[in-house]
Amino acid sequence: MSSVYLVDGSTLFEARLDGTSRRVLQECGESVALARLHGDVLNLEGNTVYYIHADDGTYAPISRGWQGDGLLAATASRLFLLERGVLVELNDDDTYEVIGRDFRGATHMCALGERLFVLEDGTVEEVLIEERSWRIVRQELREVTAMACAFGRVCVAQADGDILAIDPDTGELDRISDAWPNTQAMAGLGDALVVLGGGALSLLDARGEFEVISRDWLNVKSMTTS
Repeated sequence: MSSVYLVDGSTLFEARLDGTSRRVLQECGESVALARLHGDVLNLEGNTVYYIHADDGTYAPISRGWQGDGLLAATASRLFLLERGVLVELNDDDTYEVIGRDFRGATHMCALGERLFVLEDGTVEEVLIEERSWRIVRQELREVTAMACAFGRVCVAQADGDILAIDPDTGELDRISDAWPNTQAMAGLGDALVVLGGGALSLLDARGEFEVISRDWLNVKSMTTS
């Protein structure tokens, strides 16, 4: 069953779509970013990235020596960390490969299949991983509070309540909804977008219709989906 994984307070929870939830791990108080790859949860906490097995909460470090204030994103098969302007691909043997060093204004990162996108100074950019380069997808976005990939597009939430969907190839933009002024985080899940705002987790579809999954998530530090 598809689920949302989030760190609320110091605990990693699995929030299910039927409104129930369970504790996965209670030692995640310094989490700043989560991602999901090959069935496991990846957690950037302190100076270390951990694999956390979603079924039983066991965990192991895979990469150390970071500053603990970065972004994580997983494509279909690869894990990336962006910290202080430097984007790297992480391997599971505590090694990494630098992809680029020109992302100092980056505040959000998400993946669509094997494609990777970064929001930097109001501009969505696609990272051309193999070319070690990037291209502009869409500019002049204002006060973005969250970004995720869903519906085959790059979705951004703005402080004024708009959630916008951007075609990753053409940059064309559609407004999905204008009713989300308190969006803290988003993540794609199947054919829907998970939106966290005001302590509530909701599923939003491409037509702008939504359903609240659960409430009382009041101290969320990071979120991802399965």
